[in-house]
Amino acid sequence: MIKQTCRDVLSLFYPAVCPGCEGPLETGASGLCWECLSSSFLLQEPFCLCCGTPVSGEIQHAYVCHTCSSSKRYFDMVRSAARYEGPVKESVQKLKYTQALWAAEGLSELMLASLRTHWPDLPFDFVVPVPLYPARERERGYNQSAILARLVAKKMGCRLDLKVLRRNRPTRTQTRLTAARRRANVRGAFEAKISAMHGADFRVLLVDDVVTTGATANECAKVLIRAGAQRVSVLAAAHG
Repeated sequence: MIKQTCRDVLSLFYPAVCPGCEGPLETGASGLCWECLSSSFLLQEPFCLCCGTPVSGEIQHAYVCHTCSSSKRYFDMVRSAARYEGPVKESVQKLKYTQALWAAEGLSELMLASLRTHWPDLPFDFVVPVPLYPARERERGYNQSAILARLVAKKMGCRLDLKVLRRNRPTRTQTRLTAARRRANVRGAFEAKISAMHGADFRVLLVDDVVTTGATANECAKVLIRAGAQRVSVLAAAHG
């Protein structure tokens, strides 16, 4: 009751706003407003069954994209809540670049809805964020993927692990790199540190803000699988 009273008082001075359009939200609401939510491109089939890349047009059969069928994939599947466009893109960029940590709440709700849609019965032992290089995280002040992972884990009722996976060297931004250069850029950039609490054959939900070619997610999954994970599934806020 005390927490709710504090929230009500704070809302008088700092009313909640939509991270997509920055318009006011109804009292007690969080995340994207209905207008922004309705204009977001939530991902639905058809898409690659492995990496979740959306496909234009109509496909009458199970589809796996060329990249996934022609290269080794260590993750089980990737699913993203929405396309990296419109209000979702605005929310991710606010979270990532302007310290708008409040934008994570709405993104995590979209991610949880995607999780329940695509993997309603898939069990996980740990939720793990894609890590930043320590110097980069200190510079930014936080890891946006870790913030999303914390919210998703809490809503799932699953354990969060911020230590099992680490980035051991800085990498270039992936934004303007080709798929091949993205893979080369992150090759060997991660390591997994397994402890007794993980047990054998643990199942990981790897969380990131944006997935594009899946190169970073695949490199993270590779070291987790080699360290003893039975399965690594990837959940992202957006597909870019």
